[in-house]
Amino acid sequence: MKSATPSLLRLVQSFFEQHLDQARGASPHTVRAYRDTLRLFFEYLAHQQHCGVERLALSDVTSQRVLDFLLDLEARRGNLAATRNCRLAALRSWRLSGAPLDNNIAEQGLKMAILHRRNSLSYKTLAGARVGDINMSLIHTCELNRVNPFDYLMALEQHAEAVAKAPTCWFPWNYRQAIEAANST
Repeated sequence: MKSATPSLLRLVQSFFEQHLDQARGASPHTVRAYRDTLRLFFEYLAHQQHCGVERLALSDVTSQRVLDFLLDLEARRGNLAATRNCRLAALRSWRLSGAPLDNNIAEQGLKMAILHRRNSLSYKTLAGARVGDINMSLIHTCELNRVNPFDYLMALEQHAEAVAKAPTCWFPWNYRQAIEAANST
C-alpha cells in the first residue's frame, strides 16, 4: 500500500501560494478554476488508483492519465472541447510550476517508441520504415542529450567529410567538440 506523498501535496500548495498568487498574480476566478481542475483530476486519479486522494503519489501523475482524465471529462461529464482545453491549460500550468507529468524515464522512452510505431503505419516500403526508424532514433537521442535535432543534422551535413573520416566524434553528445576541432584547423 502506498504511503502519503507530502511532495505531491507540497507541489500543489506551492503552485497556489507561489506560482498562481505571487508569480502570475492570477485573478480569483483563475485560482478557483485551477483549484477545481486539480480537485477533479485528483479525485479521478484516486478513483482509478482505488485509493484516497491523500494517498496519491507524484508517480501516479502521468501524461496518459491526464489524457484519460480529459477524455473522461468529455464522456462522463459532457464537457465540450473548450472546457477540456481550459482544464488541460490548468494541468499544464501546474506541471510547468514544478510537477512533472512524466516522472518515469522508462515511460518517456516508451512513449517515443509508441508514437513512432503509430506514425510508421504510413510507410509504404520496408526501406522507408528503416529510414524512419533511424531518424526517430537520431531525434530521440538528440533530445535525451539536450541537443536540437535540426542543428545536429545540419552540422553533420555541413561537415560530411569529417563525419565520414571519424564518425565516432560526431555523436549527439560530442559533436560540438568535433565542430570546434574542425573550425580551429
